[in-house]
Amino acid sequence: MRGRYASVCHLDTSVLIPMFDEEARIESRDVVRVAHRLRYNLSKSRYNHKAKISIITLGELTYIALRENYPKLIDELNNFKNDMGERLEFLFVPRLFNNNYRNFVDVLDKLLSCDYRLREEPVDALILTFAVLDKEADVFYTTTLHILRSIRLKETINSIREECGFKKLNIKPLS
Repeated sequence: MRGRYASVCHLDTSVLIPMFDEEARIESRDVVRVAHRLRYNLSKSRYNHKAKISIITLGELTYIALRENYPKLIDELNNFKNDMGERLEFLFVPRLFNNNYRNFVDVLDKLLSCDYRLREEPVDALILTFAVLDKEADVFYTTTLHILRSIRLKETINSIREECGFKKLNIKPLS
């Protein structure tokens, strides 16, 4: 049973930046255009999608907005929140469990162990761990190529989710 939403997705920072980069200062115009299409589709209530932005993702977006002196990213995030209403969950933190697989640190360690590139990008590993531990989630949007291309990582993610009794998590690019 899906619950009240047709789909529940987690949005990676790599998706939020072009989604909110109206001036294409950080991302190319082509990537921004595709991200805007996703934003439009998510914000239309007829599609009945819920989106989640983890506290880690929000922190990384804020850091980039400050580093690039680009407050428009945060303004657009607020506009997106207004468009989505209750269908956008900010500051998502997964519920922690006592079971080994359901323990945040254990899941993070499993992800770091299966893909060495996540060790080089620990923020990506944390954001992905939040999505893996979200019982509702069925999609994780990212533009991070090693996450999109790693079959071993996807197998590990869905093995963990299966052990937790969660549905499969599809890792999708902007398209």
